[in-house]
Amino acid sequence: MENQTMQKIKEWLELRTYTLQDFIAAKKTTPDQIQEGSKKYKLENLIQIDEPATLSAHVYFYSSGKFALMNIYGKGLAQLSAADILSFYGKPEAKERSRAGKTANYEVYANEGFAFSCTHRDHEVHFIDLFPAMPAQEYLDLIYLPPGPFIR
Repeated sequence: MENQTMQKIKEWLELRTYTLQDFIAAKKTTPDQIQEGSKKYKLENLIQIDEPATLSAHVYFYSSGKFALMNIYGKGLAQLSAADILSFYGKPEAKERSRAGKTANYEVYANEGFAFSCTHRDHEVHFIDLFPAMPAQEYLDLIYLPPGPFIR
């Protein structure tokens, strides 16, 4: 039986199948939530939709309308367990530096189409990125942008 964390991840992964028009219709997106010419990580010229009410997320589409990336943060992560994700999916395909800080890892499951940031010790989830499934090296080359130096 799936727990709450895995049910949420599964629901979010389904959103990757939406086109821009599908997403706007399904989420009743208003024009003030849409921003063109956005950038996220290495991806540029994206259409960004801010979805704070139901997802606490920024959703990005290519100008063609194809899904590019979703970044889920804040209250959207309430009651999620990094330990459950790690237990269910096993060892990540890549473990990178996280934008969340020096005490966090960015766990990449590119073949599953998601990555997430969590602290080393207590596995608190900081954010989750969803993207089309691809080999890990392709994700690292095309999307992931390492954080700059952390300054105290």
